[in-house]
Amino acid sequence: MTEPTLDELMMVLENPLRRRILAIIARERHYPLQLSRELRVSQQAVTKHLQILEKYGLVKCDREPSTLGGPERKNYCNVMHLSLTIDVGPSVFSTEFRSLAGAETIPRDLVQYKDDIEGALEEDDPKARLGKVSEVAREMDGLMEELDEKRSGLLKLKDAALNVAYSAVEEISSDYDERRVLYHLINEKDMRVNALSESLDLREEHLRRILSRLREEELI
Repeated sequence: MTEPTLDELMMVLENPLRRRILAIIARERHYPLQLSRELRVSQQAVTKHLQILEKYGLVKCDREPSTLGGPERKNYCNVMHLSLTIDVGPSVFSTEFRSLAGAETIPRDLVQYKDDIEGALEEDDPKARLGKVSEVAREMDGLMEELDEKRSGLLKLKDAALNVAYSAVEEISSDYDERRVLYHLINEKDMRVNALSESLDLREEHLRRILSRLREEELI
C-alpha cells in the first residue's frame, strides 16, 4: 500500500465521522458494531467509512473466527504514522505532509523518554505499567505544548516578515512573472530552472530570461 497524497489525505480526513473513528480506534481495536453503537450511526455507514480509511492505508482490518460459528469478525486498528500541518495567515499559506514511519532516530534530548517507555514495558503489574507510562505521556504533552507555543510565535513573525518582503517585491518589479519568481524564491531556495519551470508553470526559456534580469538587478 502506497502512502496517500496530500490531496487524498485531506479528502479522507475532511469527514468528521472518519476523524472520530480514527480517534476511537487509536485507543484500541474496534469491531464495526462497537463503533456503530459508540458513534450512534448505522453499522452500514461505519463500514463504508472504514472501507475508505482502509483503501487509503490509514487503518488495517484483521479477521478472526466467530465464537458462535458464524462468519469471520472484522476488527480495525490504525496503522499509518504521519503528521499533517497547515498554516494559514495574511501572508502565509503552507501545507506539510510528513511520513513518520521511518523516523527511527530519536534526538539526544528525548532519549530519556524512550528509556522511560521501555522501563514501563518491563513492569509485570499492568497498574504500575499504566502509571509510569501515563506520567511519561503527560510530560511529553507538556513539552509539545511548549514547542507549539514557540512555533505559533515563529509563524506570526514569519507572516510579518513575508508581508514586508512581498510588499517590497511589488515595489521592485512591475512584471507579474518576475514577481512570481521572486515570491517563490523567498520561500524556496531551489533555483534549478527545471524545478522552477514545473512549479511556476513557466517555459524554461522565458524563466532563464527572468532569472538573468534578476541577477543583473542583484535580486538573486
